[in-house]
Amino acid sequence: MKWKKAVACAVGLQLLLAIPAGAAVNAKITVNGHAAQWKHEAITVNQRTYAAAADVSGILQAAWQVEGDTGVLTLPSNRTLAFKLNTDEAAVDGKWTTIEHGARQYNGTVYLPLRWVIEQAGLSIRWNPSTKEVDIVKPKGDDDAFKVLENALLSAEEKAFVQKVKEQRGVHKLGSLYVIALGQAPNPGYGLKVTGTEWSLEQLKVYVKQTKPDPGRIYAQVITYPYLIARAKLPPNTTVQFYDADTKQPLFQQQKNSQPGR
Repeated sequence: MKWKKAVACAVGLQLLLAIPAGAAVNAKITVNGHAAQWKHEAITVNQRTYAAAADVSGILQAAWQVEGDTGVLTLPSNRTLAFKLNTDEAAVDGKWTTIEHGARQYNGTVYLPLRWVIEQAGLSIRWNPSTKEVDIVKPKGDDDAFKVLENALLSAEEKAFVQKVKEQRGVHKLGSLYVIALGQAPNPGYGLKVTGTEWSLEQLKVYVKQTKPDPGRIYAQVITYPYLIARAKLPPNTTVQFYDADTKQPLFQQQKNSQPGR
């Protein structure tokens, strides 16, 4: 029994010391220049940034699983990155090798070498000396997670849904289909435009701009109901949130009962 306790203490001490005591916490990480929401603080060891495996998997929309002393990150492309915990052994698609900095455990959380993982995923990572932040660069439009559609591409059920909700200001959902409706507008100068998307852990952020009439242009005074139709293709356990492209606040916040031009 004493021998078992000694082994348990030794293992626990090894895991606790896997990240050096002098490691810096609060390493700042952004994605395409925007602050990323992390469940665990990133850390820096010997000028190398480590991030919790759960957070990295969220950014990459990957699956993370640990069995015994091995952790495996499965990317959306089905490429696998495996790690022997607390060693410098790693594998890409089952081919093991020794890397400069491997996976480490700290206080029960597995941390991965951020640069190595990001580059293996086909993305780039850079250091911003002015802001002292690590920025993960994801190519714009690198996925088809959220696509604006034409009405002609919809099923009969979806077309009926659009007709039902298109005049109601807000975001409406039917399965994977989203209808973003501006509500009643006094002329055709008002509209909506998706300006970009951004992944943040298990959330896809969609930025929508509310366009307004061009100054000095004369528009027919005809009531319109601007709206957008889009389809989302999301991994399991992810959500979509819509934001105003100008204010970066939730779309239509404090405007639910107001109409354009009023």
